[in-house]
Amino acid sequence: MFFNSKQKAGFRTIKMKLLTDCGIIMNYKKIIRIMKKYGMTTKIRRTNPYKLAAGIRQDNIVCPNPVNRKFKEQEPNTVYSTDITYLKYSGNTAFLSVM
Repeated sequence: MFFNSKQKAGFRTIKMKLLTDCGIIMNYKKIIRIMKKYGMTTKIRRTNPYKLAAGIRQDNIVCPNPVNRKFKEQEPNTVYSTDITYLKYSGNTAFLSVM
């Protein structure tokens, strides 16, 4: 199980696989002892650096705020407000936006 998972399965995964696939109930401490005895250490999954970079670029995008929380307008038709509502019907989703 350990080598079939490309050495990424830890003791929790091995315990679940033993129970579901083979029907074997084994204590997790025993699994850890066996893994240490045979030098089976799991590979740590690293985060994808490209996903992190994309997230950082997304967070720094700031739109200008011309209203500055002053919602009393001086002239008509200068400030608009909207709300989006999600409507689910027969497995589909529709979006309703009212101004």
